[in-house]
Order: sequence, then C-alpha cells, then structure tokens
Amino acid sequence: RQVKRELTIADNNSVPIIPCRIKNVEPSNLAYFLTLAHWFDAFESSLENHLPQLLTTITSLVLDLQVKPQPFESLEPTTAKPIPPEKERGWLWVETEPTEARVHFLNLQATFSQGMELEPGSYHVEVSADGFETKRGWVELRAGEEKHFSIKLVEFKLRPPPKPIKPIFLKLVWVIGGIALVVVILFLKQCEQTKNGGTLKTPQISGEWRSDATNKEFQISQTGREFTLKFNNEPFGSGKIIGNLPSNIKITLTWFRGPYSGRTVKGEVRKIDGNRITKIEFPEDRRSLHRID
Repeated sequence: RQVKRELTIADNNSVPIIPCRIKNVEPSNLAYFLTLAHWFDAFESSLENHLPQLLTTITSLVLDLQVKPQPFESLEPTTAKPIPPEKERGWLWVETEPTEARVHFLNLQATFSQGMELEPGSYHVEVSADGFETKRGWVELRAGEEKHFSIKLVEFKLRPPPKPIKPIFLKLVWVIGGIALVVVILFLKQCEQTKNGGTLKTPQISGEWRSDATNKEFQISQTGREFTLKFNNEPFGSGKIIGNLPSNIKITLTWFRGPYSGRTVKGEVRKIDGNRITKIEFPEDRRSLHRID
C-alpha cells in the first residue's frame, strides 16, 4: 500500500519511475502504475553487472529534468510548406501497321511498351520496320490522358528486275565492237604510213641508185615500206623502211648476192628531198648509196 502511494506522488510531480527487477517476478497490484514505465531487468546475471547501465539511465533522466522546457508561446512561429501532390501521369499506346514495327523514343531514354505510364509532356516517337519507310513525329500527352494513336508505314517499292538481254542483241554488240576495233587498227596503220607536218607519210625509196664503193648502179622498187634492190634487172637484195617523216628514218637491207650474200645490214637515211630519200649510209660496211634519178 505504501508503494502505491509513493508511485502516485511521483506521478503527480512528474518524477520519472524506473522499475528495476532483481528477480523474475511480476509485481502484483501495480500494473496500473507501471504500465507506461520502461522496465529494467537485472536478474539475468549478478546485480553488479547491471549497475553501470542503471547508472547511465538515471544520469540521463536527471539531465533531462535540469533542462527547463521552453513554452510554446516563445517559439518563433513557422509556416508549414504544403507538400506538393505528385504530378498526375498519362498513358500511351501506339498501334502500328505492320504490327511488328519497332517504336522508340528519340528524346527519352526509356524502352517503349504499350500502355506505359509517362509524365505529361511532348515525346518524339520513331516507328520503323524492315522493308518499310521510317516515320517520326511528336506526341502530346496530358495529365490523366490515355493516349491512343495509329501509325501506318509505307512499304518500299521494289523495282522490277531488268529484262534479260536477248542473245541476238549480244551478237550485235560483239559485231559492232569488232568492226570498231578493225577501224581503229586500220587508222593506226594509216597514221604510221604517212606524216607530212601533222600528217604521217611513208618515205619514198624507189628509183635509180649508185654505190659509192663500187660505182655500180642499182634499181630499187618499193611496195609500201618494203623494197627490192636489183642489179642488171636481177634481184640483188631486199629491205624495209623503218620510221616516218620527218623523224629519223632507218633502213634494213639483206644482200642476196656478192661478198655479203645472206647478210643483213642497217642503214641510216642521210638526205631527204621532200618525201624522197636521196642518200643512205651503211656504217658497218663503210659504204653508201645515193639517188641518181
């Protein structure tokens, strides 16, 4: 009974109550007074082991009693800032044709999914599919809006395959190409044969000739760039003209008769009158021919 009175007086004077149990026994008839108090148990081991914790608890309570609470009237008034409500979102659906088309955001790092929840705003959307033209556009989404829109892609138009070339056309191409090649070859040969100023021209060697070494007279007959040398109307040799006017002209001569029979010598044209060769020297044989007609 006396304990109940002491507890009542402590409670009326706002004195902290620290129930400390040294044995595991529930106090009887004191539940009303000790319901809101924090229990301190010191029966699990010797009492000396729990004294430091008990001292710390009592010291903390004493320090709290020494601090006088400040009355509410002396506190500086503060205005509570209202907590902004969460921004209401919207939902987006994109129906595509073809259905397997891919949908991407160009101004948002997020993977699109049908009915996805998004904040209100503008979204740059790209729709693409293999074999179709890609489309891009802006979608405006409002708060609380369930946005549905459809996009139909245009399929690429494939060009028809080229028609096969008929064999007769290929033959015609080959014939025309062959004719053109022949014309080019003939033109090049013609250019090699004549040259006078800007025009090619074959030098003329046919006529009457005399050897400076033997003083013999020869007749030369020319066919194109080839010529035949005769003595007393008998073949004595044959040769070929190399080069075009007005470049350096060379002569090759093969003897049929005489001490040089079967030998081919090279000659150099020393004099030209117009397109007529008038003097030929053979440095290897140390002889020369000059025109006498």
